[in-house]
Amino acid sequence: MVVLESEGLLVDESLLTGEAVPIPKGPADEGATWSGPGKGAKGFLYAQTLVVSGEGTARVHATGTRTEVGHIAGALGTISREVPLLQRQTRALVLAISAAAGVLSVLVAVLVGLTSGAWIPGLLAGIAVAIALLPEEIPIVLTVYTALGARRLAEHHALARRLSAIPTLGAVTVLCTDKTGTLTLNRMTVAEVLPAGQALPGGALTPGGPTDVQALLLSASRASGPASHDPMELAILTAKEAAVGKEPSRPLELARRFPFNQRSMITVYVWRQDTGKLTAAAKGAPEAILERCSLPAEDRARWAEVADEMASRGLRVLGVAETELPLTEPPSDVGSLPLSFRGFLGFVDPLRPDVPAAIRECREAGIRVLLVTGDHPQTARSVATLAGLAHPDRILTGPEADHLDPEALRREVRRVEVYARFRPDQKLRLVQALREEGDVVAMTGDGVNDAPALKAADIGIAMGERGTEVAREAASLVLLDDAFPTIVETVRTGRRIYGNIQKAIGYLLAVHVAIAGMAFLPVSFGLPVLLFPVEIVFLQFIIDPTSALAFEAEPEEPGVMRRPPRDPREPLVRKGALAFSLLQGSAALAGTFAVYALGLHAGLGVPTSRSEAFTTLVVANLFLILLNRSTTVGFPSSLRIPNRILGGVLVLAMMILGASLYFPPISQLFQFVPLAPAPLGLAAAVGVGTTVWVELVRPRLNPIPGRSGRSAPGEGLRSARRGPP
Repeated sequence: MVVLESEGLLVDESLLTGEAVPIPKGPADEGATWSGPGKGAKGFLYAQTLVVSGEGTARVHATGTRTEVGHIAGALGTISREVPLLQRQTRALVLAISAAAGVLSVLVAVLVGLTSGAWIPGLLAGIAVAIALLPEEIPIVLTVYTALGARRLAEHHALARRLSAIPTLGAVTVLCTDKTGTLTLNRMTVAEVLPAGQALPGGALTPGGPTDVQALLLSASRASGPASHDPMELAILTAKEAAVGKEPSRPLELARRFPFNQRSMITVYVWRQDTGKLTAAAKGAPEAILERCSLPAEDRARWAEVADEMASRGLRVLGVAETELPLTEPPSDVGSLPLSFRGFLGFVDPLRPDVPAAIRECREAGIRVLLVTGDHPQTARSVATLAGLAHPDRILTGPEADHLDPEALRREVRRVEVYARFRPDQKLRLVQALREEGDVVAMTGDGVNDAPALKAADIGIAMGERGTEVAREAASLVLLDDAFPTIVETVRTGRRIYGNIQKAIGYLLAVHVAIAGMAFLPVSFGLPVLLFPVEIVFLQFIIDPTSALAFEAEPEEPGVMRRPPRDPREPLVRKGALAFSLLQGSAALAGTFAVYALGLHAGLGVPTSRSEAFTTLVVANLFLILLNRSTTVGFPSSLRIPNRILGGVLVLAMMILGASLYFPPISQLFQFVPLAPAPLGLAAAVGVGTTVWVELVRPRLNPIPGRSGRSAPGEGLRSARRGPP
C-alpha cells in the first residue's frame, strides 16, 4: 500500500528485511517511485508486515503474487534442488560394482560347470561371488551415517531437515551469515552516553556515577513509554537502572504523548509532577533534537559532527532533550516546546562473545565468512571488524550490485566480504554467483525474504528461535539457538561424518576384494570351492556392523578444522584411497589363498585347509578394520583411540570364529574342523602379516587430505579453481 496519512505509524518489516527495529511510516512523497521494504521506503507498506503502533490511511497498490511476498514465492518456485553430489557418486559406484559382480558371478558359474561338470556347485560358487561383490552395505552406510549425524547435530543445537545435506557440510567453502541475532545478540544495549557536558562509555554506568550521565539517562527514560517493548527503550531503562538504580515507583503522571512521526522525527512524553508542574522529555533523530533545542549555531554543528562520528562506528544515535513547562495543561503541538539539549545515546546490538573465535576457526578451516545484511555499510563494517573478518573494509552495497552484470558480480565476490543494504533478490544473485565460481555455499537467514537464497544455497541454514516458517521450510538446517558458533560445529560434524563414510567405503572395498577373490581364485586354479554362501553370510556379521556402526562412531581426525575444505568435484573414493584399498584387499587375498593352496598341497585335506584359510581371512578382515580407522594416525597408535562399538564387534567376531571351529553343531554347518595350536597360530600370523605391512606404503598411496603443501588455509583450494582470490 501507499501511505496517504499517518500518525505515529511504526511498522515491523523484519519478515521481509530481517531488521528488527520498527520503521516509521509517513505519507509518500508526490511522484515517489515504488521501492522495496527498508528504511528508504517510508511511504509504503507491505503485505505480511506488522503495525507496531500508530494509525494511518493507505491505498492498495498490489495484491497476491504482485506483492513483495508474492515475488518471493515466485522466486522459490523457479529454484530446483539438485540431487546431492554424494548421492550421485554413490549411485554410480554401486552400479559399477554391481555390474562387475553380475558379470563375474556368471563367469564363475560357467567356469566351474564346464571344468568339473558339477553345475550345482558351480551355481553356488557364482552366487557366492555375487554376494561377496554386491556393495549392499554402501547405501546402508550413507543412510545410517546421515541419520546418526542428524542426531549428533541435534546435540549441537542444529536440526537437520534434509539428511542429504549433512555430508555436504564438510565441503562448505563460503559461509554467508546475516548480522542480527547470528553474529549479534539481537538485543539493543546503550554503548555510549554523551551528556551535554562530557562523554563517557557505557561501561562506566554504575549507581552513583556522574550526575550529568544520570540526568541524561533519566531524561531518556522519561522520553520512553512506561510499559514499552521497543528494543531501544528497553535498553534505555536497563542503562538507567544501572546508573541510577531502580525507582520504587514512577512519581510522575503521564499527561500527554506526542508519538514519532515523519514531520517531527521525535517522540515526546509530557509528565505531571506531584506539584502540578509539567515536564516534557523528548528523544529522536539527532538532527531533529538539535534543531528544536536552543543551542548556538557552532554548538549545533559540533554536536551534529559528533552524531555523524558515532554513526560511522556502527552506533544507532538518539538525541535526548528535556524541559520544564510553565504551563498547567500540556501543549497541543510539539513545535511549541522549548527543549533543552541533554546529550546523545549510542546504541549497539552487542556481538556474541564467542563469534570471533568461531570466525577464526572458520578461517583456519579454509572457509570464507561473508557478512550479508540489510544494514548501513558503516554498521556492517563495524560488526565485521569486531567479528574478525579478514577484510572488513571490502564492502559491496545493494545499489552498487544492481549496476553489476553477472560477470562483474562474480569478480566482486572473489574479494568482497561485507555486503550491506542487500535485498532478497540480491542475496539470491550472490549465492548464484558464488556457486558459479565453484564454491559450496552455506547461507543463513530468518525472514521470508531469505527463503529463495536459502533454497538456492548448497546448505540453507534457518534460525529456529526467531526465523519464519517459510525460511525453515526452505532451509536444510535449522539452528535451535540462532548462534554462529553452532554453524561451525555443524561444519565440524559434517567433516567428521564424510571422513568416516570414506573410511567405511575404503574398508568395504578392501574386504570385498579379498572375499570375492577367494570365491573366484580356487575355482580358477581347479581347487575345491572355499567360500559358499553360508561362509559369506558369516563374514557379513562382521562387515555390516563394522561399516554401518563402528566406523560411524570413530571420533574426528586431529586437525579436521585446520584443513581446507575438500573439493566438491573430488570423487567419493580418491585414486590414492582406491589404490590403498585394493592393495589391502589384494594382500589379504594373497595371504588367504596361499594358506589354502599350501594346505591342500601339503595333504592336510580339504576340511582342515578350508578351516585354516577361513581363519586367515577372518583375522585379515579384523586387521583391515584397524588399518582403516584413521587417515592421520598409524595402525599401532590407532589402537589407543576409544571406540566401544568397534571393541564389541571385534569380540563378537572372535567368539563366532571360535564357535565355527570348536562348537560341533556350527562347525558341521560350515564344514570346518577344529585347528590345532600350530595351524591356528599360522593362520593368525599370516592374517596379520599380510595386512599390517600395507601400513608402510600408506603415505604414498593415501596421503592425508589437506596436507599436500598448500599455502594458507583455504587459499590453495580456491586458487586451484579460479586463480588468486
